[in-house]
Amino acid sequence: MFGPNVRTSIRVDIDYHHREEKFFSIYENILRRLRSIFRIDDSFEIVIVTGSGTATMETVLGSYKGTFRVGGAEGTFRNRWIELAKHYHKLDEQGDLIIVQLETSKSILNDAGDEEPFFVDGISSFPYYDIPPQAKIFVTVSSKILGAAPVLGIVIFKKSLLDRFIPAADFTYFNVNRLLIYGRERQTPHTPAIPLFADLLVKLERFDLPKTRARIDHHSEILVDALGEENFIGQRRCPVLTLRDPDMLPPWILEKYSIYGHRPFGKAKKNLQIFTYSEKTRSYEHLARDLKKIRF
Repeated sequence: MFGPNVRTSIRVDIDYHHREEKFFSIYENILRRLRSIFRIDDSFEIVIVTGSGTATMETVLGSYKGTFRVGGAEGTFRNRWIELAKHYHKLDEQGDLIIVQLETSKSILNDAGDEEPFFVDGISSFPYYDIPPQAKIFVTVSSKILGAAPVLGIVIFKKSLLDRFIPAADFTYFNVNRLLIYGRERQTPHTPAIPLFADLLVKLERFDLPKTRARIDHHSEILVDALGEENFIGQRRCPVLTLRDPDMLPPWILEKYSIYGHRPFGKAKKNLQIFTYSEKTRSYEHLARDLKKIRF
């Protein structure tokens, strides 16, 4: 409950494969809906990656010819992209600026200040927050605020950058140009996760941006009111709320609501977090009632 993926259902009959017209139509309509709902103009290209947010970031980092520096607040995801850039030998103080729009690990909304972010990680922030107008590359995923099943990656980038990615002929899964060339034919270079494409289209057809943002605000207000603003760090109206003290919630609440972070992988204790888009309103109301019991 209250985790990073939306609680949803997926019902798809797969009576077709990815090299026939039915899939082509799904792919084309996903791109059309993304452009329409989020006002993505023709100066941008859009490609879909079968993979997680990390795989989507790696698709860009792996196929971009230039180098990067990583800005913004210290946090798990900033550090992850630093390590990934190092792996590809592309970490450079003079490189193009990567910003994690929402440093989810601490609920910090990053502001590049006077600098213009070049490459923006919007994996846990979009579309609660708009795509920064200066961004040349933006990535997000299907399974968070967009509400589709896990997980497809979405890469949005300026057409003017095409020659700054490795050629499509370079055979690697992480190749933006290869994805784009196939995408223009409404296809994918490798076998895609067909049910996830079909589900993403269904969810986009139902998506209501103002209502989604209002729900996140409402759920944030319910929780902050219940536990007290002083008990959160970072943004208090946000897709993910982070508790100031990871020891403040009793075990019965952690277990009853499967609070994110209370069973960390490895030895390091993670922050406790509550994602404000993944459940129905009544679930947040139930949690708030129990939170008030420990506060008062």
